[in-house]
Amino acid sequence: MADELTGQEPNDNTTSSTPAEGGDDQGSNESGIEGLPQAAQDEIRRLRGENRAVRRERNTYRDRAKQLEDEGKTEEQRRADNEAAAIRRADAAEARALRFEVAAEVGLPLSLAKRIQGENREEMIEDAKELTRTVGAPDNGGQTDFHGGVRGAGVARPKTMNDLIRQAAGRR
Repeated sequence: MADELTGQEPNDNTTSSTPAEGGDDQGSNESGIEGLPQAAQDEIRRLRGENRAVRRERNTYRDRAKQLEDEGKTEEQRRADNEAAAIRRADAAEARALRFEVAAEVGLPLSLAKRIQGENREEMIEDAKELTRTVGAPDNGGQTDFHGGVRGAGVARPKTMNDLIRQAAGRR
């Protein structure tokens, strides 16, 4: 899946979360295997090592294939490819920024901005309003609420036991 911000496929040059080959196998990266029998732990470590080796070999072959592909291209083609990639990244960044602008304008929580769909600003605004109605976000006239916690303006505090007793006694 392409990265939304860069428009590029994620780089899979990372290694697994196990220690480097030949390193200490008792590191904190051994997630999920403590408590298993020793034979199972040994087998998991062996398989993780094989997986790491296969990933490295795959990445080597991928890099070599890319290099061979690039050798056949002219400088003009390389420039055109780089330009197209830059345009895709710029378009993705612009669309992402527009989603956040629309979310702030409509009053949708910014955590939901990535769910806004649309080809242009008007479609995004309509989708953001629909999303606001669907998730029940407060309609505050398009103003983002920056009041956190219970001290925010207009936030009613929950009733405590003392409030309930006063209400039952008719003191409130």
